[in-house]
Amino acid sequence: MEKILFALQNDKLVSIDEVEKGKNCNCVCPCCKQPLVAKQGKIKVHHFAHANGESCEHGYETSLHLLAKEILSTTKEIVLPKIEIGGYVKIKVEESKTIKINEVKLEKAINDIRPDVILSTDEGDICIEIYVTHKVDDVKKAKIEKANLNTIEIDLSEKKTVTNYDELKSILLEENQLKKWVYNVKLEKEKKKYLINRSINYCIYNSGYGFDPIYCITHCDKSINLEGDDLYCLEAEKVNNAKEEDGSEVFCSVCGLQLELKYGQYGAYYKCECCG
Repeated sequence: MEKILFALQNDKLVSIDEVEKGKNCNCVCPCCKQPLVAKQGKIKVHHFAHANGESCEHGYETSLHLLAKEILSTTKEIVLPKIEIGGYVKIKVEESKTIKINEVKLEKAINDIRPDVILSTDEGDICIEIYVTHKVDDVKKAKIEKANLNTIEIDLSEKKTVTNYDELKSILLEENQLKKWVYNVKLEKEKKKYLINRSINYCIYNSGYGFDPIYCITHCDKSINLEGDDLYCLEAEKVNNAKEEDGSEVFCSVCGLQLELKYGQYGAYYKCECCG
């Protein structure tokens, strides 16, 4: 990450292969603004290095932020990742799509958050975080959620380097697995439809899948009841009630005998001594 491939020349971002060799490149580091030399040998990958021999921890990352801003400002569009909810079973809230960009701002503060890039669009502001060495941590994510900011993280941590303009442009403008939502307003609203009462932590029909609300909604046509913003599993409620009422008024639908409340690996369940 210390090998800088894009530098500033007269306040313009240039690649290592666009400039003269050595100090004649007249370039400075995008982060610390110290002079650079262009190393363009025949063995190692061409790159910029600091003229004073020191390294800059964020030079490469800052250059990607500047390059992303330049690409997005020029193309005026970005492909947003799909929005989906669920665990074992997923429901798509919105497909991946391309939207137009009205304005691009670099590292401008919103409240006490400073996103790498901010996009102004007809759908509101969208923050872009470029993950090279530091991903969005829990503290920053909590701030993003509190500010209700649509935020996308682009994960470049597994790529040793982004070598040219076209490579980063492809990542930004095409659908891929490198982009994901850290926070999305539509997703958070959709999640409210699939909330489960936290006191219910098992399902007598599909306990092997845990209590994934999406699974229950898409595969069980009789166990879900919507009350306000919360979803309740009616069958699990019966188990709760049976536990509280010592099994009274809970009978087998086949033979009519009263069911016994048992406990297994996945929680509580009913057992009929006659039917099994």
